[in-house]
Amino acid sequence: MFLQMVLGFGLKSRFDEEFLRKLVAENASRRDIAKLAAAIGEKMGDIIDELVKNGKEIEAVYFASESGLTKRFSPVSLLKSYLKNFKKITTTVLKNSNYNAAATVCLISIYIV
Repeated sequence: MFLQMVLGFGLKSRFDEEFLRKLVAENASRRDIAKLAAAIGEKMGDIIDELVKNGKEIEAVYFASESGLTKRFSPVSLLKSYLKNFKKITTTVLKNSNYNAAATVCLISIYIV
């Protein structure tokens, strides 16, 4: 909501660009944030790189799509990266026996994909 107010009232110049970028990256899981970030004029390429670095490839797909950067950040490669990282994490969880029955079913279904 804060970003909506900054955009709606034209207050971008009153805030540090780095602060706004971090706010966008921290709230990237909300779909409307990608639209707000594009409207505010944040450096979308940098934000997408940060999302990928932090294991938020799904959110990066939304940002790439909203900003028109799908040639630079291919949704297919981002989703493949997500699956690769997820499989790595699930393997670690399964090896450490830190899971319950419901989690096991979920993890196994991901391996099938």
